[in-house]
Amino acid sequence: MLRHPQVVRIALVGVAVLLLTSAGSLHAEGDAPAKPLNFVILLVDDLGWADLGCYGADLHETPNIDRFAGESLKFTQAYAAAPVCSPTRASIMTGKYPARLHMTVWYESSADPPRGRKLLPPITVGNMPHPEVTIAEVLHEAGYLTAHVGKWHLGEAAYYPETQGFDVNIGGTFWGAPTTFFYPYSGSGTFGKEFRYVPHLELGKPGEYLTDRLTDEALGVLERVHAGPFLLNMCWHTVHTPIEAKGPVVERYAEKLRPEMHHQNATYAAMVQSLDENVGRILKKIDELGIADRTVIFLTSDNGGFINKHRGQTVTNNAPLRSGKGSLWEGGVRVPLVIRWPGVTPAGATCTEPVASTDFYPTILDMARLEGDANHNADVDGLSLVPLLEDPQAKLDRDALYFHYPHYYPTTTPVSSVRARDWKLLEFHEDMHVELYNLRDDPSEEKDLAAAMPERAEQLRRQLHAWLEAVDAQMPLAQTVPARGLITLDGQPVAGATVTFTPDGPGRAAIAKTQDDGRFTMSTSPSGDGVAPGVYAVSIAMEEVGSDGRAKSLLPRRYSAPETSGLTVEVVRDGANEFHFSLASGARMAPAQTVPVHGVITLDGQPLAGATVTFVPRASGGRAAAARTDGNGKYSLTTFELGDGAAPGTYAVVIALKKTGPDGRDEWVVPQKYFSQDTSGLMAVVVGEAGNEFYFDLKSD
Repeated sequence: MLRHPQVVRIALVGVAVLLLTSAGSLHAEGDAPAKPLNFVILLVDDLGWADLGCYGADLHETPNIDRFAGESLKFTQAYAAAPVCSPTRASIMTGKYPARLHMTVWYESSADPPRGRKLLPPITVGNMPHPEVTIAEVLHEAGYLTAHVGKWHLGEAAYYPETQGFDVNIGGTFWGAPTTFFYPYSGSGTFGKEFRYVPHLELGKPGEYLTDRLTDEALGVLERVHAGPFLLNMCWHTVHTPIEAKGPVVERYAEKLRPEMHHQNATYAAMVQSLDENVGRILKKIDELGIADRTVIFLTSDNGGFINKHRGQTVTNNAPLRSGKGSLWEGGVRVPLVIRWPGVTPAGATCTEPVASTDFYPTILDMARLEGDANHNADVDGLSLVPLLEDPQAKLDRDALYFHYPHYYPTTTPVSSVRARDWKLLEFHEDMHVELYNLRDDPSEEKDLAAAMPERAEQLRRQLHAWLEAVDAQMPLAQTVPARGLITLDGQPVAGATVTFTPDGPGRAAIAKTQDDGRFTMSTSPSGDGVAPGVYAVSIAMEEVGSDGRAKSLLPRRYSAPETSGLTVEVVRDGANEFHFSLASGARMAPAQTVPVHGVITLDGQPLAGATVTFVPRASGGRAAAARTDGNGKYSLTTFELGDGAAPGTYAVVIALKKTGPDGRDEWVVPQKYFSQDTSGLMAVVVGEAGNEFYFDLKSD
């Protein structure tokens, strides 16, 4: 699609605004209106379903939004496509489920999932892919001026709004929240040591508030582009953390607080009031410019309200809905949605039909009578809401809405869900248990009917699984399953042998030591006993003291074969996963030429003593090498049986520590953050000449 029709540049509040010299045809031939529609998306960050007066808030005051809802169509069962911000924003831009896009978590967590939990979340897409055709690109090609103001959070600089169909970007970056809501909107400390800032807002003044300033910028855009047609994507950072508001407003809400209220955070209430004031400013400007009759306005949130604590105080309460941001219970994904389409939506009406943020894309195309990109549209998941905007009692031709969050959050473990009319099923991936609710009778999700209605639960589970497969949803690494075994040498149990399972592909290495009876139990640390299903190369080593007094790791002589490790196993989800390795002490294999390999291992910058280092060759026919670090963190590799050094080649490196677990057993721990998408996350290339020094600096969190 064409991204950049001819433009002229006009200065605006220190940034460049692009104005189209001419607008393309917006409507199909026939009954095209005299002037095309404008579109304004008012997207609030973390606004809960019950945070507005018109949705039942008991502390917050939102007179402007309430008045707007009285002029518009209010949806009571509208959903964000995800329980966190970036995936929902991508769904608005593309009309596709986050699971289909592989964008199921925010940018900062996409490439670095947390370690140390029962499941390992997938590495996901952090940058909204350019091949996806955004609603801004479709409107841009049709002659619209497209402007983004505020939070973006859909990728790094090469994926900023300017590259996704927007002529104007004011304030949009890859960051998900500002350091502070007060000028100069920059600094560090709120989100760790990272220095954050909001660009294009440099010429402010002390005391200036971010929600006000972003609205100032949006009003300036409207002044310049109101002749239309235009798209304004107004994305405030409020009411996301940090929870900061204007002092006098906070004091007023502190005086208003009562113990019986659901909402108990005066600062958050003040943030909501500032949001409401700025929604009112935009609505007023649209009226003043005389364009209200041809401007469609969407107001919604990117996920449910944040119910956790910030600076010691609970932020909000989504009652009567259960839970909040991050979860797939209703409080995490059901959001406010108000749409005004002048001359079409009945004023003050309510729609109870379930809808989602994926529906905005096809709705805008339908309103503007644009076809869009046929290839992109083939995978669009949303439906046009035009039938509901015309008749709020209508029903959409859709059997279900689907959600997938294969990640951890303070409110949830990895989970997927399906809503099929009144019924909703959630499946939690740690133990695969399901919960079943009838939302018509139980909107608070208090009565789990899965045990009472197993047939319905199973039918919805199968339906959910079919959808996950159809959209190629990324799943957390499979739950670990028990993997045990026995090692014998010449028919006798081998005690004290070190067994390493190295996955053939993405995954985590597992390591164990045989007991006196030769038996071992694998552990993928820190996930507990067992390993994820998959194919593993197996290394088995025994340690003995050499003639030089050093401990050496030795392989039984006849156990290596023309494979990387000589042994491979497949761990399956529903199998015994019992492995018996019967080794023999026959003739020695021909030695491979080795070269010295030395190095140092540090953990958090300090020498790491007593760590086991294993170099596993990546090519077939190679032999593993191992060593243990001394008190200075130094090691010298020994290729099993062949002496010091290692053969030239490329190796995956596994580093592990032994500690005593809570059950009193020795267990092997791999530093949590040294893995990547490679088998071990660390690689080394040994060359034939000197200089094979490898330094690995690991992190403990």
